[in-house]
Amino acid sequence: MSTTHNFHFSDSRDIGTVDNDSIDLAVTSPPDPVMEMWDDLFVTLNPDISDVLSDLNGRLAFSKMHHELDKVWRELDRVVKPGGFVCINIGDAT
Repeated sequence: MSTTHNFHFSDSRDIGTVDNDSIDLAVTSPPDPVMEMWDDLFVTLNPDISDVLSDLNGRLAFSKMHHELDKVWRELDRVVKPGGFVCINIGDAT
């Protein structure tokens, strides 16, 4: 039995070089919106998040951060084959 493996190291929000329904396994480790250590990264993805964080509006910041993560989920939905696997590394925030 012969298999072929291709590795794509890229931003999971935009895997433009990968065809639709062509991936059997995707592994991603997106930033976690409940961990302050990722706030600066989210601000670079969407500068509006900085304003909401400054206003101490946690709910809106959380929502805007998840809006950025939705781009990851849509792209994975596009490239992973039906029946394929997506492994998501979710850090421990405690």
